[in-house]
Amino acid sequence: FQYYEPMNLKWQAPRQVWKADKMGQKTGEVSEAYDVAITPNGTVIAAEWLNQRLQIFDSTGFSKDIIASQMVQPWGVALTREGNYAITDEKDRTVKVFTPQGSCMVAWKKQMFGWPRGIAVTSSGQYVVSDNQHGKHTVSLHLPDGACIRQVGSQGSGNDQFHWPRYVAVDLHDRILVSDGSNHCIKVLDSTGHFLYKFGSIGSGDGHMKHPRGVCVCPNDNIVVADQDNHRVTLYSPDGKFIRHLLAVQKPWGVALSEGGLLAVTQKPAVSLYKVFDPMP
Repeated sequence: FQYYEPMNLKWQAPRQVWKADKMGQKTGEVSEAYDVAITPNGTVIAAEWLNQRLQIFDSTGFSKDIIASQMVQPWGVALTREGNYAITDEKDRTVKVFTPQGSCMVAWKKQMFGWPRGIAVTSSGQYVVSDNQHGKHTVSLHLPDGACIRQVGSQGSGNDQFHWPRYVAVDLHDRILVSDGSNHCIKVLDSTGHFLYKFGSIGSGDGHMKHPRGVCVCPNDNIVVADQDNHRVTLYSPDGKFIRHLLAVQKPWGVALSEGGLLAVTQKPAVSLYKVFDPMP
């Protein structure tokens, strides 16, 4: 079916709401923030790999909580349908789910993955996880208890292969988006993990990418990509057509977008929040 950009989002020049960019281990300081999630009310959950914790910022940038400190080494973070925080934990090479209050609700068995990276949750509550184990490079689908439904991919450049598949997201139709870092593209899989199409190629022009990292989806199914080595965050249509560059930012990693138009971006030494659109009635 034909895609178009609906008029229900009024895009604007990005306005920075707040930025946490003091490096360190104290509350409000950041170190190696690899991924980010955002709640509907603008609460930002930053996965700090080096500080081994999740840091929770409110919509004004105030650090209101630190959870799972030293219990995890989080790479990816995603919101579950219940509002909990699912993370890929490099310490135990598994997935763990925490409540916003910091209780660990679920921990899959240890050493399930080589180097678990991205994580996303489908509308049915299944989990999508990317794994960068050397020579493996896979994306897998799991039940909430960790049971693997399907694993796809191997290391390479083919349509059904990946080379450093770091971040994953799920769109409104439960298609799976994979930022295939060293193939410099986004691969789109159906809800069962079968390849549909890809977009992006190495370069610095419009529609090009260099080592893309974070990927997330807008309320109208447009796709936001953190184009790490081109130092920008870019907007694409659901079928992968270039729309516009949203932000110029040094080496963006994780990205997350709220339905209210707030875009959270991590760089390794910083977490920022921008207002990028207004939802229209």
